[in-house]
Amino acid sequence: MPVSYSYAINAVRVVTQGDLVDVVRDIDVNVWGKDDNVEFHLPVTVRLPDADPQTFTSFAFLTLEQATAWIDASASTVHAKSHIAAVLARMAEEAAMQTKPIPWAQ
Repeated sequence: MPVSYSYAINAVRVVTQGDLVDVVRDIDVNVWGKDDNVEFHLPVTVRLPDADPQTFTSFAFLTLEQATAWIDASASTVHAKSHIAAVLARMAEEAAMQTKPIPWAQ
């Protein structure tokens, strides 16, 4: 089954950029991955590039959908998802194993 991902946004930090006020600079997010019965998450800080004055959205008008799109497009998130997928694969392998007593330790 493919890994499904979700986000939990924990904090948003803003800066002033020239004449623009409340420009979103960082988004702190937990990236969650789930595959069958195992799940794992990583905290990630997404650093956004300088705002384009033509398409700028002030913090007061920020939507969850826009923040999620920024998170999805971030290289930090791509790397986190890759790591999460590897951890989930290892967790699934371990869940399929059985621990046995060591024969010489009886």
